[in-house]
Amino acid sequence: MRNGESPSVTVVRAIAIREGVDPVELDPPLHEVVDPSALNCLFQENGRSSDHLALEFTYDTYRVRVTGTDPEVEVTER
Repeated sequence: MRNGESPSVTVVRAIAIREGVDPVELDPPLHEVVDPSALNCLFQENGRSSDHLALEFTYDTYRVRVTGTDPEVEVTER
């Protein structure tokens, strides 16, 4: 994750890279699959999230996994 970048933006960027498109061209948009505000809240940087926290969801043909307090985002084919 880039310094200061929200988890939802990191997810969008990672999927766009895999798809070879600009992030604004993703279809469907991330907010139709997962609530970006909730995702960001779960992995907030105020020390209240857990190192053991993990969220996994499906986006189109990808499995997206977000983990840890300094969230790591992994995007793989399903």
